[in-house]
Amino acid sequence: MSKKEGDSLDALCFPNAEDYQNDFDTANQVLLGSGSYGQVYKMTFKSNPSQCCAVKIVQCIKQCSLLYSSKKSYDQALKEVQMNRQINIHPNIIYFDKIYAWSETIPVQKYFLVFQMKLAKGSLKDLKDDEIKATRKTFNETSFLNIVNQLLQAFLFLQQKELYHRDIKPENILYDKENEKIIARIADFGVSKALEHFKTNFKNTLVGTPLYLSPKLWEAYINGQYNDVKHNLEKSDVFSLGVTLIQTYLLLQDQDIAGLNDQKQNKIPNLLQQIYHDKIKELLTGMLNYDEKSRFTWQQAINCLAGIDKMNGSLEQNQGGSLQNREKHYALHIPYEKTIMNKSQSIKLRKINQIYCLELNEITKGQIADDQGIIVFSENYLIHINFEGQIVHKTQIQNLKSVCLTEQPKKIIGLFENNTIQVLDDEMCQPFSLPSASQQINVICQMKEANILIGLGNGEVQVVQFDKTFKVLNTLKDHTAQINLIYFDKLNQLLITSDCSRILSVRFLFNKKFSYLKLDYVAQHVELLNDTQIVVNGQKLNEILILNISHQQKEQGMKLEIKQTLSLQTGCVLSLINLSEKCLFVSTEKEIIIYDLQSIQQDSGHLFNNEMQQTFYYCNWIRNNGYLITNDGQRIMKWEIDYQKNQLFGTNRIVKTQTKKCCCFESCSIM
Repeated sequence: MSKKEGDSLDALCFPNAEDYQNDFDTANQVLLGSGSYGQVYKMTFKSNPSQCCAVKIVQCIKQCSLLYSSKKSYDQALKEVQMNRQINIHPNIIYFDKIYAWSETIPVQKYFLVFQMKLAKGSLKDLKDDEIKATRKTFNETSFLNIVNQLLQAFLFLQQKELYHRDIKPENILYDKENEKIIARIADFGVSKALEHFKTNFKNTLVGTPLYLSPKLWEAYINGQYNDVKHNLEKSDVFSLGVTLIQTYLLLQDQDIAGLNDQKQNKIPNLLQQIYHDKIKELLTGMLNYDEKSRFTWQQAINCLAGIDKMNGSLEQNQGGSLQNREKHYALHIPYEKTIMNKSQSIKLRKINQIYCLELNEITKGQIADDQGIIVFSENYLIHINFEGQIVHKTQIQNLKSVCLTEQPKKIIGLFENNTIQVLDDEMCQPFSLPSASQQINVICQMKEANILIGLGNGEVQVVQFDKTFKVLNTLKDHTAQINLIYFDKLNQLLITSDCSRILSVRFLFNKKFSYLKLDYVAQHVELLNDTQIVVNGQKLNEILILNISHQQKEQGMKLEIKQTLSLQTGCVLSLINLSEKCLFVSTEKEIIIYDLQSIQQDSGHLFNNEMQQTFYYCNWIRNNGYLITNDGQRIMKWEIDYQKNQLFGTNRIVKTQTKKCCCFESCSIM
C-alpha cells in the first residue's frame, strides 16, 4: 500500500485508490442511486466477475464553501468510520465490508471515502412497488409491522449511542429475504455520521431529502435557511421514518406525499383517516405529529407497538419499557442437527440450547466466557449467566468498554470509558487508574491467576495484579503506537499484541523470544492455531492471514512471516475461533466457514445463514466443556460440536508441568 501525497496517517489504515482500482471492475459499474453524500454503484470484483457488491463513493472537494480547509476534518472522519465499524453490531444495520480512503491534490484537494457493502435484494421502495403491481390497497400488514419493528429497534440502538441518520427515505432502507422472512436494514448510516466532520456546525446544518424532512427542516428549506437550524435530531429522524412508513403502507407515490411536512397544508390528518388498522394508525399519528415536542421518540414508538396480538398477524412483545420486563431468562431446547460433508470427513453441529438473555432494547456490546459461564454486557447492564441459562449475577452499569476475568481470585474486571479499571462483582474494591491522566487504557486481557494485561495509548503493555487492590508489576515496550489488541495464550505463554500503526508483535514470555511484522492493516482478530501458527484478520475484514512462527538457532531468534492468505467473499469476518486445534471456526455476515486445520487451504464445509438464521458477532470456545458459545447481538446460544465422531471436548495438546519462570518480568510471577 503506497502513501500518496496528502494522505494522513489514519488513512494508511485503509486500502487506498490503487487497491480500489485493483479490486473492482469500475468500467462496468452501474449506478444504483444517489444520496446526500454520494453515489451508490453496483460493481463486480476483478478477482471474481460473477460476484457483485454495492459501492458507495463519497467525494469531498476542499474548495466547497461548506468544507473546512484543514486536513484535520478528514482525519476525524476516518476515526469516525473506524468507530462505526465497531459499534454497528446490529442485525438491521448495513455493514461496510471494506472501506477505502485516500486524498488527491491535483487539480484541487479532494478527499475520497469509498464503502463496499453487501448488495441487497432491494429497497423498501421496491417492496412498495411490488405491492402496487399486485393491486393491493395497502401494504401487507403482517410484513409491514415486522419491518417497522426491526427498524424501530435499530434506530433506538443508534439513538442510545447519540447517532442519527438524517436522510431516512425508502431508498435508504434495504431488505433481504431469509426463509421468506423480510429482513430490513438501514443503509447510509455511518457515511453521514463520518462526514459530520466535513461540515461547519453540522448538527444544525440542513441535510436530507426534501420530501422526508421534518416540519422544522422543511420550513428552513423553503426559506433558504441551510445553516443554524435548531431542531431535535432524534425527532427529525422519527418524522422522516413516519413519512417513509405512511407512504409505504398506503402505497403512495412521491407526488402523493408532496407537502406532507408543511404544517400549513395540514395533509397528514387526511392520510391517517385512510388507515383502518388501529395500532398502525396510532403509531403513525405519534410519529407524524407536527409539534416536535409532542412527537414520539423511538422508545415511545416501540412502546406503542408493544403487546400487539401475534394471532392477529403482527408482533409479540413484552409490556413495559425496562430491560427487566423485556428479558426472557430460559433455556429453549431445540432439536437441531446439521452435518457438513466434504470428500474426507464430516462436521456435525448440534444446537443443544438457546438462552435468550438480552432482547429488544439491549444489544450486546461485548461477551466473554469461561468454564463457569457467560458474561455479556450492553449499554446498561452486565449479566453473568451459567450454562443452564440461570442468572448468576446482574448489575445495572453504563459506560463499560470491555471486560476480562482473573482466575484466582475469580473476579470480573471492567474497563470504563473514563479510563478506569474496576472489579465489577466487588463493590468494595476501589477503581484503578493510571497516575498520568493523559495515558489512555485501550484494551484489557486476562493473563494468569490474579494478573491481567492492559494496553495503553503510548504502545506500552502493563501487567497489573489484583489482590484487594490493583498493582502494576511490569511494563513491556514492544510498540510505539496505541495498542488496539492483546491476546495471551497461557499454555504456551505467548503474548500477541497489535498497535494502530499496523505492527503485530509476538513474544514468548518464558524464553524472551520476540518478533514483529508490519501488516497492510490494523489487526482486529487474532487466534493461535498451534505453537507455530497464528491466524489474523484485520481492517480489510474479508481476508484472513496465516502467520508462521519459525524458531532460529540463536538464543532469541524468531521469525514471523505470512504463510498463507485466505480471501473470503462472504462479507466481513466477525469472529475467529480455534476449536481444539482441529478446525478453525470463522463467522462472517453471510455464513459460517469451518476450516480443517490439517488442510486449511480448503473449506471443510459451509453453513449458510439462510439456514442458520443467525449471524454470530461474538463467539467463545469453552475447551474443557466442549461448548461453543455464540451471540447474534441479542441472543446467546450454546452449541455442542461433533467432529469425525470425536467430540471436541478438551484439547489434544499434552499439558506438561511448567517449572519455568518468566524471563521478561522478573517479579511478575505469572508462572
